[in-house]
Amino acid sequence: MYGQPRLALPAPETHDNHRPVDLSGSSQQACGPPDGVIHPDLSVLIRCRDGILPPEREAAIRIHLAGCRPCLADYRRLCLPPAEPTHPPDPGLLARIRSSIRNWEAQRSGAGWGEAVKFRTAREIGPFLGNNGARILLQPVSDDGCNLLSTIEPVLGEFLGKRAASELVSRVVEAAIVRTL
Repeated sequence: MYGQPRLALPAPETHDNHRPVDLSGSSQQACGPPDGVIHPDLSVLIRCRDGILPPEREAAIRIHLAGCRPCLADYRRLCLPPAEPTHPPDPGLLARIRSSIRNWEAQRSGAGWGEAVKFRTAREIGPFLGNNGARILLQPVSDDGCNLLSTIEPVLGEFLGKRAASELVSRVVEAAIVRTL
């Protein structure tokens, strides 16, 4: 997978020779100089490296890379083998991770964990929906709390908008779930 680029590319030209290239698909972003050219994002370059793009799309990327130094540099970096670790791996790391997971699962399966998470969640969303609104919203959440996020996120999205709801749900995860473990 890593190693030499799959594409045989000529030396890149300057950005002055750019012509917009249709790279089709939603994974595009503008980068580089403000020349109006659509440049492929890293996910497209990775798929190109791995040879999983449709042939016509790979051809469009090949043409683009031939004339775009920044994109070609990104592509070549993606083709490099992974760097070797600079220090030896911690032999106890895996054991500590497994132990932490077991502890988390034990805490989560303990009596009252779901109710405690619902209480902390209500405290976080109460300022936005009111205490009564938070209580009503959390009623359908199961005792183990496994459907908490799928219950609150759509409702918060309707009331607060997607961006604000996303930030609030992230806050709920951090304050009501993660910090308690």
